[in-house]
Amino acid sequence: RKIMFRRTGGEWYYYIPEELGPGTYELKYYVKDVEGAWSDPFTMNFTLASAPSIQFDAKLRTKDSNFSINSVPASEYLEVYDAWTRYPYNVRLEMALYNGSTRIGTVKTVNYSSITGVKTGNDIHWNNISYQIPSTVKDGTYTFKIKALDTSNSSKYEEKSFTVTVNTPINLVPSIPGNAMTETTIDVNATTAKYANTTRAILFYGTSYQKTLDLVGTQKSNIKEWVNKYTIPSSVPEGIYTARFTASTPSGKSETKDLQFKVETLKITNITIEGGWNHWREQVDMFGTQLTNEPHRFLSLEEITVRVSTDGYAEKVEIRFSPELEA
Repeated sequence: RKIMFRRTGGEWYYYIPEELGPGTYELKYYVKDVEGAWSDPFTMNFTLASAPSIQFDAKLRTKDSNFSINSVPASEYLEVYDAWTRYPYNVRLEMALYNGSTRIGTVKTVNYSSITGVKTGNDIHWNNISYQIPSTVKDGTYTFKIKALDTSNSSKYEEKSFTVTVNTPINLVPSIPGNAMTETTIDVNATTAKYANTTRAILFYGTSYQKTLDLVGTQKSNIKEWVNKYTIPSSVPEGIYTARFTASTPSGKSETKDLQFKVETLKITNITIEGGWNHWREQVDMFGTQLTNEPHRFLSLEEITVRVSTDGYAEKVEIRFSPELEA
């Protein structure tokens, strides 16, 4: 066999090279059969780049296994895992979320170090990388892009893309007493998922007595508890009213729920009537007769005491009896 090669347009060389520098080459190869006849030359033209392309692979999941990249709330974390590169020069990773061609938020950059991965020869096995979805991202479908770039030449890179669907729940559950008195203070509460950043209640919604309250939230695990108090003015007439609750996230997503409640200005809560003698109390009388227990049975001329409990600010209580008792 014979071999000859040269840079395109240059001098021919007649040996098998151990290595070649970057450039465009022409190669001719001949072989001889057992009869001593040489073949026609096999000709090949090829180009050696100054550096090979970057080899790159990676996978994506949500950091919290309760979610997936098919449905993940804004402010939760994505996780790049099983990331691998092969390249003879320095390489870094860049990642970001995109809506079409528009980048959302900032680019996260990861440079290689002993903290970010393990390097063997030209291979780097990168440690898992967390990426937080901005809390302002609206519900929708986005593209998460990861690039492996030549550190000295950012125009040289390989890229992986993943489809990510953002879906942020609010789960608003409002709470208010079903009945309330004027001039009393009531609790106006709600619970939401942890992603809500404001919750508001409009009491007496749609009336001239309408009042807006901003509730104060406290996160407990994955839930936020929202609280406030309100004293119902004495000017509010009795009736059934609506309390409208609205919870919102930083992305502008909101959820609204209405509750109805009744306002009362005065209410009798309890009445007791007691006799001064209490004759029928299950005792045995002087004649040996077993009497029954009848606390509301009275004797003629017996004095009785009526006790009335009320909610509200009653100025007086009027008690009437049947005509035969009032005669």
